[in-house]
Amino acid sequence: MRSFIVVICICISTSFSLYTNRQVKNDEPSEGWKEASRMFLSSINVSVDPCQNFYKFTCDNYIAKHPLDGAPSQSTFGVLQSTVFANLTKAFESFTSSTPRTKKVVKDIYTACKKANVDNYKGAKVILDLTNEYGGWPLLNPTHWDPSKIPQNLYWVMGDMFTKHGVATLMVPQVDIDTKNVAGNNLVYLDQANLAIPAEYYRSPNLTKQYQAQLRNAIYLTAVMLASQNESIKLDEATIHEQIDRMVQLEYNLAMISVPADQRRNTSIEYNPYTIPKSQQEFPAINWASYFDGLLKSIYPDPSQVLNPFIIDLPNRYVKQLNTYLDQVNQNKTLITDLTNYLIFRLISPYMQFAGPSLSKISAEFRRSIRIDEFDDTDTRELTCVSYLTQSLPWATGRMYIDASFESPNRDDVSVMINNVLSAFSSALSGLRWMDNVSALKAFNKVQGLVRNVAYPDFGQNDQELDKYYAQFNDAVKDIDVNGPQALFQFVRQIVLFNGQSTFGQLKQKGNRIEFLMSPAIVNAWYQPERNSITFPAAILNQPFYRYDFPQAVNYGGLGVVMGHELSHGFDDQGVQFDFDGTLNTWMTPHAETGFDQMAQCVVDEYGKFCYPQSCINGITTQGENIGDNGGLKAAYRAYKAYTASHGEEAPLPGLENYTMDQIFFLSFGHVWCGSYSDDALTRQLLTNPHSPGKDRVIGAVQNFPKFAEAFKCKQGDPMYPKSACDVW
Repeated sequence: MRSFIVVICICISTSFSLYTNRQVKNDEPSEGWKEASRMFLSSINVSVDPCQNFYKFTCDNYIAKHPLDGAPSQSTFGVLQSTVFANLTKAFESFTSSTPRTKKVVKDIYTACKKANVDNYKGAKVILDLTNEYGGWPLLNPTHWDPSKIPQNLYWVMGDMFTKHGVATLMVPQVDIDTKNVAGNNLVYLDQANLAIPAEYYRSPNLTKQYQAQLRNAIYLTAVMLASQNESIKLDEATIHEQIDRMVQLEYNLAMISVPADQRRNTSIEYNPYTIPKSQQEFPAINWASYFDGLLKSIYPDPSQVLNPFIIDLPNRYVKQLNTYLDQVNQNKTLITDLTNYLIFRLISPYMQFAGPSLSKISAEFRRSIRIDEFDDTDTRELTCVSYLTQSLPWATGRMYIDASFESPNRDDVSVMINNVLSAFSSALSGLRWMDNVSALKAFNKVQGLVRNVAYPDFGQNDQELDKYYAQFNDAVKDIDVNGPQALFQFVRQIVLFNGQSTFGQLKQKGNRIEFLMSPAIVNAWYQPERNSITFPAAILNQPFYRYDFPQAVNYGGLGVVMGHELSHGFDDQGVQFDFDGTLNTWMTPHAETGFDQMAQCVVDEYGKFCYPQSCINGITTQGENIGDNGGLKAAYRAYKAYTASHGEEAPLPGLENYTMDQIFFLSFGHVWCGSYSDDALTRQLLTNPHSPGKDRVIGAVQNFPKFAEAFKCKQGDPMYPKSACDVW
């Protein structure tokens, strides 16, 4: 919620901005045209009829040329992110200046990270000492462990663990805008448990035993490693396995009381304001005052001053069942031991990757076994370090990337594209059969009110502002010896502490709609409904999504569809619950709501029929992303056609002269979703990811858009031009 995040003009132009550098017919093909042609020619399979299977036509050769080679998945996003990280690595390696101070500090952390797994220091001893901050790990000393050594109580521990170590367990606190009063102060929101293994895995009987075995193994190997650091610790095999079984069962029980994602689409029923006295009365087993003391007292002497109210951000049934479990814990030493064991394992887990080769290997093998991750143990240590720093120090790392790799003209050019896509979306509102004039006007106002963040926040490019933001952190790490054996661990502890204090330091601040959210070096884009904002970081403003000298058919088919996708999130089943300024408010009339619900249900039903041997897509949990894909494709296409109406048709691509530029637009859209999954990764994608697999994102959207069939001259009844389709935005 920082006040210096960049916002790009929020006015909507009703005409389409001009480009002066674009190629027209009869020109000699420019390098941008040539590169776009090379990109597509290396990916398409011309033996496939695009009207039969557009994804295979677009991506077959790309997939063949990008084998998994043991990785869980492969995609254009992942390839581009690897390129961005490689450029960042070069920037870190070549940086030698001492200004701005923040860049010097992040370079020092990179240096410490790069050598950490080379120096085989006793990282396990450091982790063992960490457990003693909270009274020790009962698992290592089950006979003599004394619960009275726990500082304060377990509720205080849970709060303190989050602020000081970033570890969320039975409840996940966040700070965000008050969605019922966006002009007021930010609030604390509490969500349900963050688990070591995603709850969705536990709801799949075929997977539960597999992942529980991996969790047991990770806990056991960690305990053995830590026990080796103290001769007085003697592990009893039978006892330790019994306690680990209870820890794993505890997590299973938490998963079973958590609310599934497909039951969490209605935001209004998840806005439940509480004060500490009210929550204590309704959920008496939870010591709320102690929890918030642990969470906030290091920042606010009286936490209640910033908790009036706080929001339980999910249906109350989770907290009711959690209260029932904790009521049993409060009265049973065995259950106290189980919960403490679980909390301590969750505490040490994120630090293990920074504590030397042995613990890092245990951590990496466990994390790789339970999630989709395109970066695996074949990647360099440098890539691992850059990835971590991008996530944990987003503005410092973003500055390093922008200075080394970003071309400033792209920012203005992309802003023009955004205006044009938004104008195209707005122009179509009056043509929707199910939307009345009152609702169409409010939808138009919501588009007008959209905040647009492009490339990077301005403060990050200002030396003084960047150093001011990180001043507390820079001071905290100034005495760390970058060549010391524990340097990385010390840096990480300060990073986590700084981020926690920065997060909760926002509670006395007003809500700020222009929050950029993530690093400019992330290949992604996002919509924030509580801010009604869209963000396109610098890293995604690259090939294959965008290139300044690409044909506009390619740019609009790639990045333009991403723009339309993020805009359309403001009008998906969750986005329509928020008004033009991010207020949680129903703005459609009942008539329009009925039409919208029918449209959304069509999407749910359509995508729910896309099936794999593992399972079918969950049409409910993916509907927001699927609506985004469909709405985004239409808006970007309209924007492109408005461009050609003003500027004339673009020259064809060399080597692809038989394809119209309308066809190239769709080819560009399909290309950005080329990729593949291992069987395990696809299973996890279908279970846990709100996005449909890339193949279905392409096929579902083009099936629903008659302009695709018109461009490729498909016949109605062809697989890509079904007789029945969903009309989405």
